Amino acid sequence: MEALKRFSELAEGSLKTPPPLAVKMLRAGEEAPKATLRPREAFKQKITVCQALFLSKRLGLSITLLAEDNDCPSAHILFGFTEPPEWWLEGNIALGWYTDKPEAARNMERAAARFKAGEYAGLTVSPLSRAEFTPDVVLVYCNSLQAMRLIYASRYEDGRLLEAKLSGRNACADSIIRAMLTGECQLVVPGLGSRILAFSGDDELIFAIPISRLESLTRGLEKALSITISPTVWLGLQKIEKLPERFRKLAEIINLTD
Repeated sequence: MEALKRFSELAEGSLKTPPPLAVKMLRAGEEAPKATLRPREAFKQKITVCQALFLSKRLGLSITLLAEDNDCPSAHILFGFTEPPEWWLEGNIALGWYTDKPEAARNMERAAARFKAGEYAGLTVSPLSRAEFTPDVVLVYCNSLQAMRLIYASRYEDGRLLEAKLSGRNACADSIIRAMLTGECQLVVPGLGSRILAFSGDDELIFAIPISRLESLTRGLEKALSITISPTVWLGLQKIEKLPERFRKLAEIINLTD
């Protein structure tokens, strides 16, 4: 897919992000893409989804993580590898950590993005530039400036606001699952698990792009990258004449001039 290649070039080149990741969800019985590592075979242990993403991002590994490879109980439920038990639905993971109010804890789990139990058997993650499969979601690890440009790109063709639902936890679900369920781009703040287990940086955000949006976003990103940013140092407040011509034109139209 030409858009995948072009987006990878733009992200790593002009946008200067780490290599984007390609993520594909696998249904029961579906064969995993070739040349991918299975954690229990390659590392002799289970790992979490966020650790699989980290290994792909930092070391360039292609990893297939099936239910039996996954070491995160929450991800096991969120990715639909098992039915959610009542204990989890009652908010007992969140209670005492994220809130002391039982109803708030229940609301947190009810609002979590999750697949239906049994819908998928696992996932494959790989650097986008090396992926030998068409992903369901592309993940970009970015800073605030890079996220700004990606937001511009996501709005380029329809002008609609990017409506992110921020939880501050379950970043794997908020990015992969919510992007797939909604068909819309997501901006995600890594949570405690991502920071403790997968070394997410304090300046790091995740921008998730469902494959259905990638082509239009790539066109928008080419335009967004053409917007130059030239910080100006001045002694005092910036005057209106320092601003771009279109802002000066607007100031004239609404009589906001000296």
